[in-house]
Amino acid sequence: MSANWPFAVGRLRRLEYGVVLTAVLFVALSVLVAMLIGGAEVLAAIRRISAATLLWLFVLSLVNYGLRVLRWHRLSKRLGIAVPFGRTLLYYVAGFSMTATPGRVGEALRLWMAKRAHGHRYDRMVPLLVADRLFDMLSIVLLGLAGAAAFPQQRWMAILILISVIAATVALAWPGWILRLLLWVFGAVGRRFGRFLASLRRSIRGTTALDPLLEAARRGTIFARAYAVSTLGCIGDRRALPVVIDALSDASPMVRRSATTSLMHFQEPSTVPLLIRALEDSASEVCRSAASVLGCFHSADAVIPLMAYYERGDREAKVAALCALGHIGDPRSLPLARAALLDKVRKVRDAAKSALANYDFKRRHEC
Repeated sequence: MSANWPFAVGRLRRLEYGVVLTAVLFVALSVLVAMLIGGAEVLAAIRRISAATLLWLFVLSLVNYGLRVLRWHRLSKRLGIAVPFGRTLLYYVAGFSMTATPGRVGEALRLWMAKRAHGHRYDRMVPLLVADRLFDMLSIVLLGLAGAAAFPQQRWMAILILISVIAATVALAWPGWILRLLLWVFGAVGRRFGRFLASLRRSIRGTTALDPLLEAARRGTIFARAYAVSTLGCIGDRRALPVVIDALSDASPMVRRSATTSLMHFQEPSTVPLLIRALEDSASEVCRSAASVLGCFHSADAVIPLMAYYERGDREAKVAALCALGHIGDPRSLPLARAALLDKVRKVRDAAKSALANYDFKRRHEC
Protein backbone atom coordinates (compact mmCIF):
# COMPACT_ATOMS: atom_id res chain seq x y z
CA MET A 1 0.00 0.00 0.00
CA SER A 2 1.32 3.46 -0.84
CA ALA A 3 3.07 5.34 1.99
CA ASN A 4 1.42 8.56 0.75
CA TRP A 5 -2.04 7.22 1.48
CA PRO A 6 -3.59 9.32 4.31
CA PHE A 7 -4.54 6.19 6.27
CA ALA A 8 -1.29 4.31 5.85
CA VAL A 9 -0.23 2.26 8.88
CA GLY A 10 2.90 4.31 9.51
CA ARG A 11 1.01 7.59 9.55
CA LEU A 12 -1.66 6.26 11.87
CA ARG A 13 0.98 4.94 14.27
CA ARG A 14 2.77 8.31 14.35
CA LEU A 15 -0.57 10.02 14.96
CA GLU A 16 -1.31 7.68 17.87
CA TYR A 17 2.08 8.38 19.44
CA GLY A 18 1.46 12.10 19.06
CA VAL A 19 -1.94 11.88 20.75
CA VAL A 20 -0.55 9.83 23.66
CA LEU A 21 2.41 12.19 24.10
CA THR A 22 0.10 15.23 24.07
CA ALA A 23 -2.13 13.63 26.73
CA VAL A 24 0.90 12.85 28.97
CA LEU A 25 2.25 16.39 28.63
CA PHE A 26 -1.18 17.85 29.40
CA VAL A 27 -1.50 15.79 32.60
CA ALA A 28 2.04 16.66 33.70
CA LEU A 29 1.47 20.36 33.04
CA SER A 30 -1.84 20.29 34.96
CA VAL A 31 -0.14 18.72 37.99
CA LEU A 32 2.69 21.26 37.83
CA VAL A 33 0.28 24.22 37.65
CA ALA A 34 -1.79 22.84 40.55
CA MET A 35 1.31 22.45 42.72
CA LEU A 36 2.54 25.95 41.90
CA ILE A 37 -0.80 27.60 42.65
CA GLY A 38 -1.84 25.74 45.79
CA GLY A 39 0.74 23.06 46.38
CA ALA A 40 1.75 24.22 49.87
CA GLU A 41 -1.85 24.21 51.14
CA VAL A 42 -2.47 20.73 49.72
CA LEU A 43 0.67 19.32 51.34
CA ALA A 44 -0.21 20.96 54.66
CA ALA A 45 -3.69 19.39 54.58
CA ILE A 46 -2.23 15.97 53.81
CA ARG A 47 0.18 16.21 56.78
CA ARG A 48 -2.78 16.71 59.15
CA ILE A 49 -4.14 13.26 58.19
CA SER A 50 -2.75 10.34 60.19
CA ALA A 51 -0.84 7.54 58.48
CA ALA A 52 -3.47 4.98 59.57
CA THR A 53 -6.26 7.01 57.96
CA LEU A 54 -4.30 7.35 54.73
CA LEU A 55 -3.66 3.59 54.73
CA TRP A 56 -7.37 2.83 55.18
CA LEU A 57 -8.26 5.27 52.42
CA PHE A 58 -5.73 3.62 50.14
CA VAL A 59 -7.07 0.12 50.89
CA LEU A 60 -10.70 1.16 50.38
CA SER A 61 -9.80 2.84 47.09
CA LEU A 62 -8.08 -0.33 45.90
CA VAL A 63 -11.15 -2.39 46.82
CA ASN A 64 -13.42 0.11 45.08
CA TYR A 65 -11.45 0.13 41.83
CA GLY A 66 -10.90 -3.64 41.97
CA LEU A 67 -14.67 -4.20 42.17
CA ARG A 68 -15.23 -1.78 39.29
CA VAL A 69 -12.69 -3.61 37.12
CA LEU A 70 -14.40 -6.91 37.98
CA ARG A 71 -17.77 -5.39 37.07
CA TRP A 72 -16.42 -4.20 33.69
CA HIS A 73 -14.94 -7.65 33.02
CA ARG A 74 -18.17 -9.47 33.84
CA LEU A 75 -20.19 -7.09 31.68
CA SER A 76 -17.73 -7.68 28.83
CA LYS A 77 -18.23 -11.43 29.09
CA ARG A 78 -22.01 -11.00 29.08
CA LEU A 79 -21.73 -9.03 25.83
CA GLY A 80 -19.49 -11.67 24.26
CA ILE A 81 -16.43 -9.37 24.24
CA ALA A 82 -13.47 -11.65 24.90
CA VAL A 83 -10.69 -9.72 26.68
CA PRO A 84 -8.39 -11.38 29.27
CA PHE A 85 -8.79 -10.10 32.83
CA GLY A 86 -5.22 -8.77 32.93
CA ARG A 87 -5.84 -6.68 29.82
CA THR A 88 -9.20 -5.53 31.20
CA LEU A 89 -7.40 -4.30 34.32
CA LEU A 90 -4.83 -2.48 32.18
CA TYR A 91 -7.43 -0.80 29.93
CA TYR A 92 -9.71 0.19 32.81
CA VAL A 93 -6.93 1.77 34.84
CA ALA A 94 -5.60 3.53 31.73
CA GLY A 95 -9.05 5.07 31.24
CA PHE A 96 -8.70 6.97 34.51
CA SER A 97 -5.99 9.08 32.88
CA MET A 98 -8.82 10.81 30.99
CA THR A 99 -11.13 11.36 33.98
CA ALA A 100 -10.45 15.12 33.88
CA THR A 101 -12.06 15.46 30.43
CA PRO A 102 -15.52 17.12 30.29
CA GLY A 103 -18.15 14.58 31.30
CA ARG A 104 -15.30 12.05 31.64
CA VAL A 105 -15.86 11.19 27.98
CA GLY A 106 -12.12 10.60 27.66
CA GLU A 107 -12.57 7.34 29.54
CA ALA A 108 -13.79 5.94 26.22
CA LEU A 109 -10.05 5.39 25.73
CA ARG A 110 -10.77 1.91 27.14
CA LEU A 111 -12.89 1.10 24.10
CA TRP A 112 -10.22 2.37 21.74
CA MET A 113 -7.55 0.20 23.38
CA ALA A 114 -9.80 -2.88 23.24
CA LYS A 115 -10.52 -2.25 19.55
CA ARG A 116 -6.85 -1.77 18.69
CA ALA A 117 -5.66 -4.85 20.60
CA HIS A 118 -8.56 -7.27 20.06
CA GLY A 119 -10.53 -5.97 17.06
CA HIS A 120 -13.90 -5.59 18.81
CA ARG A 121 -16.34 -3.17 17.14
CA TYR A 122 -17.29 0.05 18.90
CA ASP A 123 -21.02 -0.60 18.51
CA ARG A 124 -20.55 -3.82 20.52
CA MET A 125 -18.56 -2.09 23.27
CA VAL A 126 -20.49 1.16 23.75
CA PRO A 127 -23.03 -0.58 26.06
CA LEU A 128 -20.08 -1.27 28.39
CA LEU A 129 -19.39 2.44 28.79
CA VAL A 130 -23.10 3.25 29.20
CA ALA A 131 -23.61 0.51 31.80
CA ASP A 132 -20.53 1.66 33.74
CA ARG A 133 -21.92 5.20 33.92
CA LEU A 134 -25.39 3.98 34.90
CA PHE A 135 -24.07 1.81 37.72
CA ASP A 136 -22.03 4.75 39.04
CA MET A 137 -25.13 6.94 38.86
CA LEU A 138 -27.24 4.36 40.72
CA SER A 139 -24.64 4.16 43.49
CA ILE A 140 -24.59 7.93 43.92
CA VAL A 141 -28.39 8.10 43.89
CA LEU A 142 -28.65 5.44 46.59
CA LEU A 143 -26.14 7.29 48.77
CA GLY A 144 -28.11 10.50 48.26
CA LEU A 145 -31.36 8.75 49.19
CA ALA A 146 -29.81 7.49 52.41
CA GLY A 147 -28.99 11.08 53.32
CA ALA A 148 -32.39 12.41 52.23
CA ALA A 149 -34.15 9.89 54.49
CA ALA A 150 -32.84 11.83 57.48
CA PHE A 151 -35.16 14.74 56.57
CA PRO A 152 -38.83 13.78 57.29
CA GLN A 153 -40.29 16.41 54.97
CA GLN A 154 -38.39 14.92 52.00
CA ARG A 155 -39.03 11.24 52.64
CA TRP A 156 -41.92 11.00 50.16
CA MET A 157 -39.63 12.32 47.38
CA ALA A 158 -36.91 9.88 48.42
CA ILE A 159 -39.40 7.01 48.17
CA LEU A 160 -40.47 8.04 44.65
CA ILE A 161 -36.87 8.31 43.52
CA LEU A 162 -36.09 4.92 45.07
CA ILE A 163 -38.98 3.31 43.15
CA SER A 164 -37.70 4.88 39.91
CA VAL A 165 -34.19 3.63 40.60
CA ILE A 166 -35.46 0.09 41.25
CA ALA A 167 -37.51 0.16 38.03
CA ALA A 168 -34.50 1.36 36.01
CA THR A 169 -32.30 -1.34 37.55
CA VAL A 170 -34.82 -4.08 36.71
CA ALA A 171 -35.08 -2.76 33.13
CA LEU A 172 -31.30 -2.90 32.73
CA ALA A 173 -30.97 -6.34 34.29
CA TRP A 174 -33.84 -7.95 32.35
CA PRO A 175 -34.37 -6.00 29.10
CA GLY A 176 -36.46 -8.72 27.45
CA TRP A 177 -39.77 -7.12 28.39
CA ILE A 178 -38.62 -3.80 26.86
CA LEU A 179 -37.94 -5.58 23.57
CA ARG A 180 -41.36 -7.26 23.70
CA LEU A 181 -43.00 -3.88 24.31
CA LEU A 182 -41.11 -2.30 21.38
CA LEU A 183 -42.10 -5.15 19.08
CA TRP A 184 -45.76 -4.83 20.11
CA VAL A 185 -45.70 -1.05 19.54
CA PHE A 186 -43.98 -1.48 16.16
CA GLY A 187 -46.58 -4.02 15.12
CA ALA A 188 -49.34 -1.60 16.13
CA VAL A 189 -48.09 1.64 14.56
CA GLY A 190 -46.13 0.23 11.60
CA ARG A 191 -43.69 2.57 9.89
CA ARG A 192 -45.11 5.81 11.23
CA PHE A 193 -42.66 6.05 14.11
CA GLY A 194 -40.00 3.76 12.63
CA ARG A 195 -37.13 6.21 13.12
CA PHE A 196 -37.95 6.79 16.79
CA LEU A 197 -38.30 3.06 17.46
CA ALA A 198 -35.04 2.38 15.66
CA SER A 199 -33.22 4.76 18.03
CA LEU A 200 -34.71 2.90 20.99
CA ARG A 201 -33.63 -0.37 19.44
CA ARG A 202 -30.04 0.87 19.11
CA SER A 203 -30.02 2.03 22.73
CA ILE A 204 -30.65 -1.49 24.04
CA ARG A 205 -28.96 -3.59 21.38
CA GLY A 206 -25.99 -5.64 22.47
CA THR A 207 -27.99 -7.24 25.30
CA THR A 208 -28.46 -10.99 25.61
CA ALA A 209 -32.26 -10.83 25.42
CA LEU A 210 -32.55 -12.79 22.18
CA ASP A 211 -35.52 -15.02 23.01
CA PRO A 212 -38.30 -12.42 22.50
CA LEU A 213 -36.68 -11.30 19.23
CA LEU A 214 -36.35 -14.85 17.92
CA GLU A 215 -39.97 -15.54 18.84
CA ALA A 216 -41.19 -12.35 17.12
CA ALA A 217 -39.13 -13.10 14.00
CA ARG A 218 -40.90 -16.46 13.67
CA ARG A 219 -44.47 -15.72 14.74
CA GLY A 220 -45.05 -11.96 14.96
CA THR A 221 -47.02 -9.67 12.67
CA ILE A 222 -45.42 -8.49 9.43
CA PHE A 223 -44.07 -5.30 11.01
CA ALA A 224 -42.92 -7.16 14.12
CA ARG A 225 -41.15 -9.84 12.05
CA ALA A 226 -39.36 -7.24 9.95
CA TYR A 227 -38.36 -5.23 13.01
CA ALA A 228 -37.15 -8.34 14.89
CA VAL A 229 -35.08 -9.61 11.94
CA SER A 230 -33.50 -6.18 11.49
CA THR A 231 -32.65 -5.97 15.20
CA LEU A 232 -31.13 -9.46 15.19
CA GLY A 233 -28.82 -8.29 12.43
CA CYS A 234 -27.77 -5.22 14.43
CA ILE A 235 -26.98 -7.39 17.45
CA GLY A 236 -24.98 -9.79 15.29
CA ASP A 237 -25.30 -12.82 17.58
CA ARG A 238 -24.44 -16.00 15.66
CA ARG A 239 -27.35 -17.86 17.29
CA ALA A 240 -29.75 -15.67 15.33
CA LEU A 241 -28.27 -16.44 11.90
CA PRO A 242 -30.54 -19.48 11.14
CA VAL A 243 -33.64 -17.40 11.92
CA VAL A 244 -32.46 -14.57 9.64
CA ILE A 245 -31.77 -17.07 6.84
CA ASP A 246 -35.28 -18.54 7.26
CA ALA A 247 -36.68 -15.02 6.92
CA LEU A 248 -35.35 -14.89 3.35
CA SER A 249 -38.27 -17.18 2.46
CA ASP A 250 -40.90 -15.14 4.31
CA ALA A 251 -44.12 -14.34 2.48
CA SER A 252 -43.69 -10.60 3.10
CA PRO A 253 -41.23 -8.60 0.94
CA MET A 254 -40.64 -6.29 3.91
CA VAL A 255 -39.36 -9.20 6.02
CA ARG A 256 -37.25 -10.58 3.17
CA ARG A 257 -35.64 -7.18 2.66
CA SER A 258 -34.87 -6.94 6.40
CA ALA A 259 -33.29 -10.39 6.20
CA THR A 260 -30.97 -9.48 3.31
CA THR A 261 -29.84 -6.32 5.10
CA SER A 262 -29.26 -8.20 8.36
CA LEU A 263 -26.95 -10.71 6.65
CA MET A 264 -24.51 -7.84 6.04
CA HIS A 265 -23.83 -7.63 9.79
CA PHE A 266 -22.99 -11.32 10.14
CA GLN A 267 -20.44 -11.33 7.27
CA GLU A 268 -20.89 -15.08 6.84
CA PRO A 269 -19.43 -16.19 3.44
CA SER A 270 -21.78 -19.17 3.26
CA THR A 271 -24.74 -16.77 2.84
CA VAL A 272 -23.43 -15.36 -0.47
CA PRO A 273 -25.32 -17.96 -2.59
CA LEU A 274 -28.51 -17.08 -0.71
CA LEU A 275 -28.02 -13.40 -1.51
CA ILE A 276 -27.31 -14.22 -5.15
CA ARG A 277 -30.59 -16.14 -5.27
CA ALA A 278 -32.32 -13.09 -3.74
CA LEU A 279 -31.31 -11.07 -6.83
CA GLU A 280 -34.15 -12.91 -8.60
CA ASP A 281 -36.76 -12.14 -5.94
CA SER A 282 -40.18 -11.05 -7.14
CA ALA A 283 -39.94 -7.83 -5.11
CA SER A 284 -37.61 -5.21 -6.57
CA GLU A 285 -36.70 -3.77 -3.15
CA VAL A 286 -35.44 -7.18 -2.01
CA CYS A 287 -33.28 -7.48 -5.14
CA ARG A 288 -31.75 -4.04 -4.61
CA SER A 289 -31.03 -4.81 -0.98
CA ALA A 290 -29.39 -8.12 -1.89
CA ALA A 291 -27.21 -6.37 -4.50
CA SER A 292 -26.03 -3.77 -1.99
CA VAL A 293 -25.17 -6.41 0.61
CA LEU A 294 -23.26 -8.52 -1.94
CA GLY A 295 -21.00 -5.52 -2.51
CA CYS A 296 -20.12 -5.53 1.19
CA PHE A 297 -19.02 -9.18 0.99
CA HIS A 298 -16.46 -8.46 -1.80
CA SER A 299 -17.14 -11.91 -3.21
CA ALA A 300 -15.93 -12.69 -6.73
CA ASP A 301 -18.75 -15.27 -7.04
CA ALA A 302 -21.27 -12.41 -7.09
CA VAL A 303 -19.78 -10.57 -10.09
CA ILE A 304 -21.52 -12.45 -12.91
CA PRO A 305 -24.95 -12.52 -11.14
CA LEU A 306 -24.66 -8.79 -10.43
CA MET A 307 -23.82 -8.07 -14.07
CA ALA A 308 -26.87 -10.10 -15.16
CA TYR A 309 -28.99 -8.18 -12.61
CA TYR A 310 -27.73 -4.91 -14.11
CA GLU A 311 -28.69 -5.95 -17.63
CA ARG A 312 -32.26 -6.90 -16.78
CA GLY A 313 -32.93 -4.28 -14.06
CA ASP A 314 -34.47 -0.82 -14.02
CA ARG A 315 -32.70 2.42 -13.16
CA GLU A 316 -32.51 1.75 -9.40
CA ALA A 317 -31.34 -1.81 -10.03
CA LYS A 318 -28.55 -0.58 -12.31
CA VAL A 319 -27.38 1.88 -9.64
CA ALA A 320 -27.37 -0.82 -6.93
CA ALA A 321 -25.52 -3.27 -9.18
CA LEU A 322 -22.86 -0.71 -10.17
CA CYS A 323 -22.26 0.29 -6.54
CA ALA A 324 -21.84 -3.37 -5.55
CA LEU A 325 -19.53 -4.12 -8.47
CA GLY A 326 -17.44 -1.08 -7.63
CA HIS A 327 -16.97 -2.30 -4.05
CA ILE A 328 -15.96 -5.76 -5.27
CA GLY A 329 -13.54 -4.30 -7.84
CA ASP A 330 -13.36 -7.33 -10.12
CA PRO A 331 -11.84 -6.49 -13.56
CA ARG A 332 -14.50 -8.59 -15.33
CA SER A 333 -17.08 -5.87 -14.68
CA LEU A 334 -14.94 -2.99 -15.99
CA PRO A 335 -16.42 -3.03 -19.53
CA LEU A 336 -19.93 -2.86 -18.09
CA ALA A 337 -19.05 0.07 -15.83
CA ARG A 338 -17.42 1.97 -18.71
CA ALA A 339 -20.42 1.36 -20.93
CA ALA A 340 -22.68 2.69 -18.16
CA LEU A 341 -20.95 6.07 -18.46
CA LEU A 342 -23.02 6.55 -21.65
CA ASP A 343 -26.36 5.67 -20.03
CA LYS A 344 -29.20 8.14 -20.55
CA VAL A 345 -29.97 8.32 -16.81
CA ARG A 346 -27.75 10.62 -14.78
CA LYS A 347 -27.95 8.51 -11.60
CA VAL A 348 -26.65 5.51 -13.52
CA ARG A 349 -23.79 7.54 -14.99
CA ASP A 350 -22.87 8.87 -11.52
CA ALA A 351 -22.90 5.32 -10.12
CA ALA A 352 -20.63 4.20 -12.95
CA LYS A 353 -18.16 7.02 -12.18
CA SER A 354 -18.14 6.03 -8.52
CA ALA A 355 -17.57 2.37 -9.41
CA LEU A 356 -14.68 3.21 -11.72
CA ALA A 357 -13.15 5.40 -9.01
CA ASN A 358 -13.24 2.39 -6.68
CA TYR A 359 -11.50 0.26 -9.31
CA ASP A 360 -8.78 2.88 -9.65
CA PHE A 361 -8.39 3.15 -5.87
CA LYS A 362 -7.95 -0.61 -5.50
CA ARG A 363 -5.47 -0.73 -8.38
CA ARG A 364 -3.28 1.98 -6.81
CA HIS A 365 -3.38 0.83 -3.20
CA GLU A 366 -3.61 -2.95 -3.31
CA CYS A 367 0.01 -3.41 -4.20
